[in-house]
Amino acid sequence: MLAALGLSQWGGWPDRYQQALAQPTRRKLALLVGINQYPDTVIDMGRAAPLRGCVTDVRLQQELLIHRFGFQPADIVTLTDAQATRQAICEAFVEHLCQQAQPGDVVIFHFSGYGSQVRLANQQKLSRSLVPVDGRLPTEAQPHLNDISEATLKQLLKLLNTQQVTTVLDAGFVDAEVSLVGSLRVRARPTMPTGEPAPALSLPPGVAVPDVPSRFPGILLRAAVPQATVIERQWDGFDAGAFTYVLSQYLWSAVPPVTVRWTVERASETLNRWGGGDQVPDISGSRDRGPDLPIYQAEFVPASQADGVVTQVNGDGREVKLWLGGLPAPVLKYYGPQSVMSLVTAATEGEPSVEVRLKLRSRSGLVGRAQLLEGASVTPSPGQRVYEAVRVLPRDIDLVVALDNQLERIERVDATSALAALSFVSSTSATELPADCLLGKLAPPAESTLTASLTPAKPSAQSSASSRKSTRTAQQSSPPAAEGKQGYGLFSPTRSLIPGTLASQDEAIKSAVNRLTPKLQALLAIKMLRLTQNQSSSRLAVRVNLEMISPQEKLLLRRETTRSPQPLPKSRLASLMKGDETTVDIPVGSRVRYRLFNFGEVPLYYALITLDPQERLSAFCPPPSSRPIENPDTGLPDALSDAGIPPGESMLVPQLNIDWGVEAPRGPVETYVICSTVPLQQSLKALLKTAASSSSQRISPLSNPLDVVQAILADIHQAAGDAASVTDAYALDVRTWATLSFTYQAV
Repeated sequence: MLAALGLSQWGGWPDRYQQALAQPTRRKLALLVGINQYPDTVIDMGRAAPLRGCVTDVRLQQELLIHRFGFQPADIVTLTDAQATRQAICEAFVEHLCQQAQPGDVVIFHFSGYGSQVRLANQQKLSRSLVPVDGRLPTEAQPHLNDISEATLKQLLKLLNTQQVTTVLDAGFVDAEVSLVGSLRVRARPTMPTGEPAPALSLPPGVAVPDVPSRFPGILLRAAVPQATVIERQWDGFDAGAFTYVLSQYLWSAVPPVTVRWTVERASETLNRWGGGDQVPDISGSRDRGPDLPIYQAEFVPASQADGVVTQVNGDGREVKLWLGGLPAPVLKYYGPQSVMSLVTAATEGEPSVEVRLKLRSRSGLVGRAQLLEGASVTPSPGQRVYEAVRVLPRDIDLVVALDNQLERIERVDATSALAALSFVSSTSATELPADCLLGKLAPPAESTLTASLTPAKPSAQSSASSRKSTRTAQQSSPPAAEGKQGYGLFSPTRSLIPGTLASQDEAIKSAVNRLTPKLQALLAIKMLRLTQNQSSSRLAVRVNLEMISPQEKLLLRRETTRSPQPLPKSRLASLMKGDETTVDIPVGSRVRYRLFNFGEVPLYYALITLDPQERLSAFCPPPSSRPIENPDTGLPDALSDAGIPPGESMLVPQLNIDWGVEAPRGPVETYVICSTVPLQQSLKALLKTAASSSSQRISPLSNPLDVVQAILADIHQAAGDAASVTDAYALDVRTWATLSFTYQAV
């Protein structure tokens, strides 16, 4: 069986990883560039939205490199805004990187800002460049371009004396085909300048300008393939490049081994889930087997996995400032005061390690302020890593819907009125605020403009913090008409159609809102479900395998918690997979199952929720034969133990005699496995209402997805024990719950 599953294909991978780590590394150097404030002489601000997240990208990378990869602060040079001229970038590259790096050293160059396509005079072929803060547009008086061309960047990289170099470019070269919703901005110069080549590199005496290599030296990580749009976006209190934030947030919590390929695949999956449109990160470069090398070609600092770090301690040691770069953006947005973080002091001779708990008092963007809980006897110090302990989320989470500006005024008024009647929805008119989805209309072909594209994609998991009682309207421009289509529908923030929402005939907008209400409830259920993910912070010892059982038996994916008190036993089948973070393609018609392992000391109770390509949710509930359901509204079955996994045992979902097939339509499928140390009573009750007449373990589709997800959150809240004393919010204790997620493509 092992041979059939392809063991020989992956047998040599761990050795290659260890060999890469064994290479001598004497020093780690980084040059980080981020530009928000471009002058009008560089970018036509009449056609481009000003960038706001590039300087944040620099801070994200800086904190990550110091605390997870062991870079010394003095070995990281940052150039932001006015500092980031063409000359300053090139000089810093030569003096800080080229003149210091020795064979075996690790080098990272990061650029966040505008990219551009340019046309050199007397040349037909377009070139790509990075736009420095003084990358002026050519004029009659100054016809030379002042960008940093990709050819120049390759020459600089070729000067390095080490192969362990990684270039990260969070800049794009093409504008979006449609206007983006709210706070999304494109990192591409909107105009294509034509001019003379920029001045040649000025290098120190005795240093020859190298030829331009055909490929980027080392490893190149692009935020997207050159033909795709690169975006930055606003989260709650800060802006950042979508790729840089996803990349750095994942690496804060990743457990080695972590390769370049795995990291990029995880980033791509998360970008799609957040409504990233067609932004798919790209790997290239000259380094042999680059994708299989460790990310950044450097090892993690041992035991540095964390959710954040202490950056400042006040005079009496009771108040601390935290950098929370390791928390996922959807969670961070709702991370309320009263959330609890923990840190562990190192053991000293004769004294054991001590866990100290910190209660979050306030948060602004990625920076939090916390206070030591009463009884703490140890004073924290800057640089100590912090870990999530209790996640506090508001109970009144809502779905934020933006209205397209191509709607007529009366349509917007009617839509605002109809949405205001839905207690779980808020609408927004502030174009700077992010929205979960867009309500738009595809007009008849006789009209000149329409309100959205027709590219199917996942909706964003983000929303604004606006009150559900407020009524506001987002005004956005729209793409050209799609012939023969009409009616209202829902779209992602990047203007991709949410499947199953578009009407093919004329209808009143109030009727459309009524028709779309179940879909809006499902979108909110998805959003809330994603807020429970905690694979990297849960203290439960859980592993879940996704297995194919037909047309062949095959282990597809594995997820497991990474922060349980005792390491999980090594899987004997681990070498059969490329890694925990990869996605797979599964043909429609295949039969699959999930195998849940409980390596802890108490029983675990579980639920499974699946999201199909049309945003429909289905769920697993215990076998009907084990649960009387005469009156699911008033009681629960006595045999709740049937739904639990005893300590040290595993459970198959569904059981062997139940069929769980991969169904059409084709597209991404997400599954969430929720585990709890106490029975999920309210969740079971909500499921039993739907399953009363069902003879299957699988309820598809869920008719009440929002009720089920709210019940899951209520159950996890109750499992938190003392932490559940918070009555106006959900308090989720990482010691009592774990939510692991899987994504695969039905093909």
